[in-house]
Amino acid sequence: MQLRRLLSHGAIYGLGSVVVRAITWLSLPVYLRLLSKAEYGIYDYIVLLGTFASTLLGFQIYEGLARLWSEMNSNEERRSLFSTAWWFTLLCCTVFCTVIAIFHVPIGNLLFHGNGPPAITMLAGAIFIATNALYYLLQVALRFDDKPALFVANAITASLSGFALGLFALMVLNAGVAGLLLGQAGGLCAGLLLALLSMRKHLRFGFDGKIFGEAMNYAGPMIAVGLLAALLLGAPRLIVKGAVPIETYASFAAAIRLAALPTFALTALKMGLYPLIYKHQNETGTARQMSRVLTILMFPILCLVMLVGLFAENIVPLVLSAKYIDATPYLLPLTLCTVLLNINLFNPAFQIVKRTRLMMYFYMTFSVLMLASCYAALRVSGILATSWTACCVAFLFAGAWFALSHRHYPVPFDWRRIGFAAG
Repeated sequence: MQLRRLLSHGAIYGLGSVVVRAITWLSLPVYLRLLSKAEYGIYDYIVLLGTFASTLLGFQIYEGLARLWSEMNSNEERRSLFSTAWWFTLLCCTVFCTVIAIFHVPIGNLLFHGNGPPAITMLAGAIFIATNALYYLLQVALRFDDKPALFVANAITASLSGFALGLFALMVLNAGVAGLLLGQAGGLCAGLLLALLSMRKHLRFGFDGKIFGEAMNYAGPMIAVGLLAALLLGAPRLIVKGAVPIETYASFAAAIRLAALPTFALTALKMGLYPLIYKHQNETGTARQMSRVLTILMFPILCLVMLVGLFAENIVPLVLSAKYIDATPYLLPLTLCTVLLNINLFNPAFQIVKRTRLMMYFYMTFSVLMLASCYAALRVSGILATSWTACCVAFLFAGAWFALSHRHYPVPFDWRRIGFAAG
């Protein structure tokens, strides 16, 4: 695997990610100003819960698609794989929306501690979550079909459309959280339709039981991995949400959104990196190139971390608005935490060697540690202590990941050079 090709793919995905994230950044301060803190807290919590629901919708079959795609020897096999994944995910999403439509009252009261949002908000949340699951499956297919330009075009279309429709729902229709969720679902539908057109040669009406079994054989353990990974990332918000008023939770959640800024490059790189790694994993130069990419990116990523941390007092009122000024102290620890929890993408050893059960146990260990540590810190000292505690657990997670991954797929990371770049 050539570094030039890896970086060229990363540049395409990176450009798309920059545009999409720019749209997200433009939309965040707008939404925060148009919604009350309580409304934003409800919106963010529904999106957070959606990350767990999306993991279950389709039972992570997209993981099986991603892992098997490059191993398929013919277009007909890929057609069967994609069609099976699409129809199965569509069926799961239909069942999910039906269940929410029927049982939205008890589910809402359970999730929001007896004070569930209106029925229309619950239904809008279900539609948004289901649409996002279908959209994500199609984007995974485009990535592994080596169509980065189409992937980026769909992502930009979905983001722009979602922003425009969400803004229309808030400013013109005054539809609140439900309107925002439905507007964003509409944007995802636009990207979804474009992706379907791009993948139409791989789609047919049919279900291949054998291929489904092969995909689920890999994806099955990834269901638990996906849930645990979402739990690891979402644990601080879950703990804070259960202990403070919704307005206080909104400030903490907004800080986490802002803290994701330095991970944009990591997210973009992952989109281009994983398909190439899976395809060239047995080549001798692949591991060395992975090490070089980490060395190259460490300096700008940590510069962004320091920038966000040092100028938090200026960034928070500018981006989040003055009513979220109480989020300022949380920004630096949460930014470090977010980077450390995402840096493991530079060595996807467990996925490469298909040790998904070991990966599951690894995430389980750190998810429990994150939940217990954040709960204890919140009870003893408050939200700021919770933020720094999450950062410490993330540091342990990153160190343990690289140490254990090296035993299964050695990557010759030059930690001295990486440390020099970081410094």
